[in-house]
Amino acid sequence: MAGPTGRPHVPEVAIGNVTFDTPRRAGAYTGPVTPLPASRLLRWMGVLAALAAAVPVFLRAAEDAAFAGPRLIAWALLLAAFVALFWWLGGGACERLSPRLRLAALGAASGTGLALAWLGRSAFGGVFMVLVAALLAALPPRQAAAWLAVQSLALAGALAAHFGWVDGLVLGTAFGALQLFALQTARTAQRERAARQELELANQALREARLRLDAAARDTERLRIARELHDLMGHHLTALGFSLEAATHCPPTQVAAHVAAARDLVGELLHDVREVVSAFRGEAVLDLAAGLRVLAASVDEPRVHVEVPASLLAAPTGAHALLRCAQEVVTNSIRHGGGRNLWLQLRDLDGGLLLAARDDGRGAAGAVEGHGLRGMRERLEELGGWMRWQSEEGRGFRLQVWLPPPASGP
Repeated sequence: MAGPTGRPHVPEVAIGNVTFDTPRRAGAYTGPVTPLPASRLLRWMGVLAALAAAVPVFLRAAEDAAFAGPRLIAWALLLAAFVALFWWLGGGACERLSPRLRLAALGAASGTGLALAWLGRSAFGGVFMVLVAALLAALPPRQAAAWLAVQSLALAGALAAHFGWVDGLVLGTAFGALQLFALQTARTAQRERAARQELELANQALREARLRLDAAARDTERLRIARELHDLMGHHLTALGFSLEAATHCPPTQVAAHVAAARDLVGELLHDVREVVSAFRGEAVLDLAAGLRVLAASVDEPRVHVEVPASLLAAPTGAHALLRCAQEVVTNSIRHGGGRNLWLQLRDLDGGLLLAARDDGRGAAGAVEGHGLRGMRERLEELGGWMRWQSEEGRGFRLQVWLPPPASGP
């Protein structure tokens, strides 16, 4: 169900006394899909390849007067049309066109390439079909494979008409293999660009989750302060006001008693203020379990599984540090892990808090600490904790971080 802004509806999550929407999952994006065009460099390389394949034809025209007439002009016009089609389709037009128009445009490019190979009478005419094969990545795999097979057979027939069946078959097979390579390379590049888009969406969701968690923590603290001020100090302030008001209206002989009562109320009020400050410093609590669940809800893949005891709480410094560690683990799993699942488990250990994380990604032998892990270790060591991690090829990434219990006051 769409919200008022047209975005998909997302569930609400409560942290403490604050409720807010979780950011949308990266894989659940239902807005307009951005086309994934080839990079401008790759398109220029394709144009240069087409022009390079045209060089032998123009050299032959310089030597063969019979070829240098209207036939060369027609071939040059076909070359210009092919380059224009390749540039247009390679710029994302295949993704924007409807299925019928896409097939028509690819058919025009394929037909133009075959005409260039036929009229040019050059062994390099197959280069045009290799460029067309790179555009077939916009089609479903089976449809692209069938198109490639028919196109390769047509090219082999065109080359055989000029160079004989043996040479035509050899050249057709060679260019068929090159077309298959171009198609697979284009598909790989397309998947990489799609993965980059998904990663950008996932990073955006993580940033949104971090901002929302910070805002929720601040709102929770504001609400707690307001309640403490009202419950612990409101009574004394009201009584103090009555005592001072009575001192202004009572007989002179009773003023001293009312002032003494007001002085006692001020002392009690200062005592309560000190108690409130001490409570904020030593007893403030962040709902770490809810924070981890919001973080898990903001990521689609890998799917994050959170296991936290229902009664587990943490001091604010430790909770925020563990939450930042969990965010770093999720980010690294998205960028480098390549797994489908990530497990986060929080439990007591020696009176402190232990956060254990593992994924089912690819892992890496001989991995070294990057800036994220190094910063995580420094943050934990400042708080008296430690970090251990392990990454093995084929066994995923594992990490444990531990924080000691908060130091008690004197």
